[in-house]
This record gives sequence, structure tokens and C-alpha cells, in this order.
Amino acid sequence: MTSGAPSCRFVVVTGQRSGSTMLIKSLDASKDILCAGEIFHNGPNIYHREYQFPHSLAKKSPFVRVWNALRTRGRTKSHLRWFYDNAGMGVTAVGFKLMTSQTKTFPWLMRMLRDCDVTPLYLLRRDVLATAISYYKAKATGRFHSDRPEGGRGSGVLTIDDNEFRRVLGLCRENKRQLESLHAVNGGLLLAYEDMISDWQGFIAVIGRTIGVPDLQVEMAISRLKPGIDSAQLVVDEAILRKRFGAFAAG
Repeated sequence: MTSGAPSCRFVVVTGQRSGSTMLIKSLDASKDILCAGEIFHNGPNIYHREYQFPHSLAKKSPFVRVWNALRTRGRTKSHLRWFYDNAGMGVTAVGFKLMTSQTKTFPWLMRMLRDCDVTPLYLLRRDVLATAISYYKAKATGRFHSDRPEGGRGSGVLTIDDNEFRRVLGLCRENKRQLESLHAVNGGLLLAYEDMISDWQGFIAVIGRTIGVPDLQVEMAISRLKPGIDSAQLVVDEAILRKRFGAFAAG
């Protein structure tokens, strides 16, 4: 990937319920940055869908499936080149969001990004139990983001199934470990949701210095879900959940 575009290239590597949607939309609001959503997600709800990776259509023929798998790696590299060259025109920094699940679907992607001078920013939530609570409520209500009213069932009170919550908690714990492992192997900037919420402008300033926009100042493009207003509340108190699942969350 050799381009004449002067843009700094970055990628936001993250998991669910980390505040990543709020972050990428806020960064994209800056005139100096283009920050797309999950361009490797195979679905319609993608921020900056014009940069979506062209997934191959599923075919029943075993031969076609094998052929698609073999050519996906080359198509991935070509798409990255196309994205950074085109989306980066006229801005200082250009990037997109990459979920940990997508690093498994495209296992060569992180190496490609590293080889192409792309700066990785890893966004995780230190508090695994808080991540699980957030995901559990979002999954139960169908409302994952404050800017997407569709699919939500409104506010309310939820009971909690111990086995289901333990499963969700295990997924969140593993996702945090994956992010930490990706950071350890590939380098980059490790960021935390808790720092983003406690000091937004300080958090944004660190990102700005990392991606070549040293005076970066942006406001939150969307708000967080508010329990009991546009999200849901659990019957079980969080303190009880921490006592019941704290050791499991620590893993």
C-alpha cells in the first residue's frame, strides 16, 4: 500500500458495549478526520457504507466456497488500499472500526494493517462485569445505541437468568483478553471506556496526538443509553451481581 495521500491511517479495534460507536462518530465530526464504521461487517447498518468491503455472495457449490475463501485475502488487501487512498483524500487522518470478531474472520488483517503503517487504537472496557450488564440489557431490550431507536422495546425492568448472564459475562471477559492480546502482539494505543467517560476532552486529546491531529477537540456525537429512560433496569442490584459473579468476571 503505497499512496501519495498524506493522511495518517488508523484503525479502532474494539468489542461490543465499549462506547466505540460514540467515539467513531465523534471523530468523524472533525473536519480533519474521516472515521468509518465496521467496513468489514457484512450487513446494512454500517456508518459510511460507501466504504463497505464487498463480501462474496454465499454459494452452495463447495468449489465456489473454496474459491471465495482463497481470493478473500487478496481482495482484503486491495480493499484496504482503496479505502485509505480514497477516504483519506482531503483529511489529516482516516480510519475505521474493526471488531475483535472480524479479526477472527480475517485472521491476516491485523498483519496487513501493521505492514501498511496503520496505527491501531484499542478501545476496551476495564470493568468486565459492567460490560456484561450493558450487553445483557441491550440484548434483552433490542436497543444497543441511543441514535438507533428502531428495534428497541422501550424502558422497563428485566429479570436476570443466571446461566445466560454467566454466558454473556464469559464472552465479555474473553473479548477483553483478545483486545489485550492484539495490543501486546501488534502494538498501538490502548484506550479504556472508563477514561473516555470520565475525561472526554483529555481522552480525545490523546487520540489526536496519536493520529496527527494535535489540537483535536470534538464533542460527543451521540449520548449514552440512560437506564430506565431509553434502556432498562435489572431487578437484581449491581452490588449483588458483583458479589455473585465478581470472581468469575476476574477470571
